[in-house]
Amino acid sequence: MARRNTTPDRLADCIGSVLLPLAETRRRPIERVRLAWTNILGATLARHAEPLGFTDQGYLIIGARGEDWREALYAQRAPIRRRLRAVLKTSRGFKLRTIPRAPKAERPLPPPPVPLDPRTAGIEDDDLRQALSSLIAARDKERT
Repeated sequence: MARRNTTPDRLADCIGSVLLPLAETRRRPIERVRLAWTNILGATLARHAEPLGFTDQGYLIIGARGEDWREALYAQRAPIRRRLRAVLKTSRGFKLRTIPRAPKAERPLPPPPVPLDPRTAGIEDDDLRQALSSLIAARDKERT
């Protein structure tokens, strides 16, 4: 029988199970929800939504980043409601709001290439030659 891999692929996928017992000791309901967020929504939905607060009637307001994620949350409303009640016994349910999508993180520009040092010209491997040239340039810069 093949052994099934039960190890989470990402830290974010298991952090809720670690923090859930801590959430029980918190007094504020929103803190409980935030600490157990990945457990309540699941890893994928949790990355595209956030708890915004509670209504006066006790409903959790969930902000979904875009209409498509709002629809995905709505499709999963029964299991989400069940997991929310497991974390927060007084929960009456949740209401969905669409919020602006998070801005895409800009990738930093790669550093400009370091001019090759004549002492590394005989090295055939491009990566090694560039790395050694960078080290030589950094050393020379420290000396000046």
